[in-house]
Amino acid sequence: MGHATGRLTIFLVFNWNEGFTFSPVYMIRTTAIFSLFFIALSGYAQVVFKTIAPGHPVSAGESFRIQYYVEGAASHELIPPDFTPFQLVEGPDIYPGKSKGAGLLSKNYVYTLIAAQPGEYTLPGATLRTGGSTMKSSEARIRVVKEVAAT
Repeated sequence: MGHATGRLTIFLVFNWNEGFTFSPVYMIRTTAIFSLFFIALSGYAQVVFKTIAPGHPVSAGESFRIQYYVEGAASHELIPPDFTPFQLVEGPDIYPGKSKGAGLLSKNYVYTLIAAQPGEYTLPGATLRTGGSTMKSSEARIRVVKEVAAT
């Protein structure tokens, strides 16, 4: 006699009048409900992609950092913008992490830049490729002031 190659999952339902009974309808309904639940959860995990820039003016000749934060995209490619007119000093320094609330994986890409001349600049957003889609982070406004003399 041959052995069965598949597994048989038995769904028992407790009914106060009949005790435990096998219910294929219950099995199908339970499978459908769990499938819909997991499909809904997978769509809920949205990707967060943002630019973090200094909120204060930076001094000409001093270094400052631009960060690109990615959350919820396990597999991705970050393409930084053209940093002109800034000089790229270092980066990317990549810091992996995990968000506190949802437990999603995150990465923080940090670039160190120097602005040579005072002025108002707009740094374009970075591009993120993940799962066949492309996202763009917000642009950053950088205000560069004359170098502050040490007192």
